Amino acid sequence: MRFKNISLITLIAFGTYANAITLQEALVGGKTTGEIRSLTYYSSKTDAINSKPLSAPLPERETSGIALQLNYKTADFYGFNAEVGFQAGHDLQIGSTSETEPRVAVSGTNLYLMNLGYNRESTSIKVGRQLISTPLIAGSNVHPLRDSFQAISIINKDLPNTEVGLYAINEWYQRYTAESGNSAATHFTSPVYSIHIKNDSIKGLALEGQYMTTNHTGSNGDKPISVNGGYSNYFASFNYKLPIEFPLSFGAFKAGTSYDNASDANFYGVKIGTKIANTVVKLAYTSVSDSNNFTGALGHVPNYFKYNGGQMYTDNFYAGTDATSILLIPNFGVKGLKTLFSYSKYSQSDEGIVNSGSLTSTYNYDGVSEIQVDLRYSFDGSFKGLSTRLQTALIDYDIPGDSKMYVTRLYLNYKF
Repeated sequence: MRFKNISLITLIAFGTYANAITLQEALVGGKTTGEIRSLTYYSSKTDAINSKPLSAPLPERETSGIALQLNYKTADFYGFNAEVGFQAGHDLQIGSTSETEPRVAVSGTNLYLMNLGYNRESTSIKVGRQLISTPLIAGSNVHPLRDSFQAISIINKDLPNTEVGLYAINEWYQRYTAESGNSAATHFTSPVYSIHIKNDSIKGLALEGQYMTTNHTGSNGDKPISVNGGYSNYFASFNYKLPIEFPLSFGAFKAGTSYDNASDANFYGVKIGTKIANTVVKLAYTSVSDSNNFTGALGHVPNYFKYNGGQMYTDNFYAGTDATSILLIPNFGVKGLKTLFSYSKYSQSDEGIVNSGSLTSTYNYDGVSEIQVDLRYSFDGSFKGLSTRLQTALIDYDIPGDSKMYVTRLYLNYKF
């Protein structure tokens, strides 16, 4: 209750808005949007289930789910606006219970958006249940139902070519609340605080940084990495497009986690990109210290900045893990078609494997590789708003026996 009272006072104290309309006009003049999201997931059997990490792609699953999202946002009233959003998911039950992918099969309804906003000049404030997407805080958008956060967010653009975001979060509202109720949400005993900054003052140079911290005493959500107790994360990156005729860019990032109850972790990466004919080519390398895992983003997206964009089914944030990836994005000249091809290869130190898990299990990424194909198509004309995506990968866990695993996601979405 105290968190909500402070939120309301923050908005009221911010001032008034000159171009006012009536409350009735604000309500009638609002905007309704929605999306129908369907996903079919298939994965093959592999012998790696007892010896390698399978946190992202669950093996031997066949599941199809569909969800409806319906959102409404009022027009501004003295600078204020309100937003609500409902989502309902349904398991289409194409496989047996033992074969279900639980992230796809969530059934039920929840109120995933409910917030009050205020906009004035270069500052916007939002209080309540909302979507957040930053390197260290990110709600999942991969499965039919979405995550959201109960938070205060302040975005300011007063500084030239600079955006500053301030966040205070007291609840992570997971997609599973649609099925299990509010007990499935993560309630932070101590809020998560974060500052996020982006700057592009220098032509061709993009700078980004973020810091987040919490003293929460319990488990910090549903992650492949179990985090109990407080911790702090930082992330800083740059990407620079050289001012030359030949398209060439390079970048780097540095990130880390400081745990209250465990050894710290360091994480860094470098990349280079170019364009050959009609194909974008990116090469990236990332490395995590042997001491501990990097937590990644708060939310169901611990691998939010995979850094090269092509490692959808494998992870690069475990202790002692080095990852090299190449990404190809060809342009075939077909309107609405986007394609991506990638290859990633991992190695992991013996010390990193030991420090990557608990006393009963560890994550072993040594020798793992992934080949991925990602095809997206957005329709136009009479079918505008309709899109489809086929994402398939072959993962080799480098073990004796059946070391390979095939994973496929097929999306069909419609926005209105």
